[in-house]
Amino acid sequence: MNRKKRRAETKKIPRKCKQSMTKEALREYLESMFSPEKKLISRRDPLLNEIVAWGTLANADSGGNGITERIIIGNKTFYERSATINWLVERVKE
Repeated sequence: MNRKKRRAETKKIPRKCKQSMTKEALREYLESMFSPEKKLISRRDPLLNEIVAWGTLANADSGGNGITERIIIGNKTFYERSATINWLVERVKE
């Protein structure tokens, strides 16, 4: 069977509308994700890197539009919890 026939025979699946999360819901999710006991979040934290890559964070810092409250200890970069959550919520596109 050639490609044109296969394409004609396949059913088109309707696309589902993307479910969007409000900024408030995202903020609540991030606050539950990063516990309040954890005051500093490492740039290479696995939870943070599920959302944004550590290289993206480094590039944003280098460009001057990264997370404002950062602390550098040795060659490790840490961010304040609340500043990290605020930065992530501000980056959301609507």
